[in-house]
Amino acid sequence: MRFCAYQRDGLSLRDRQLLNLAALTAMGGVDPQLAGHVRTCLRLGMAREEIVEALVHLAPYIGVPKTLAGLRVAAAEL
Repeated sequence: MRFCAYQRDGLSLRDRQLLNLAALTAMGGVDPQLAGHVRTCLRLGMAREEIVEALVHLAPYIGVPKTLAGLRVAAAEL
């Protein structure tokens, strides 16, 4: 059994990074960590548009203020 989240079967690294973006944006107040995961998404080959769309998709679920804060962090890295 694998205990490291990134070594577990079942989700691709891309999917895991999308989950990280969503969780960190929903938490708020973790800008350095969110910025790091945005950079990781780019290194994994995700398009800038995909990252933005993932964050925009969160708005009805986490609220516009947290979504906008996440987009500001992402924009600085994109």
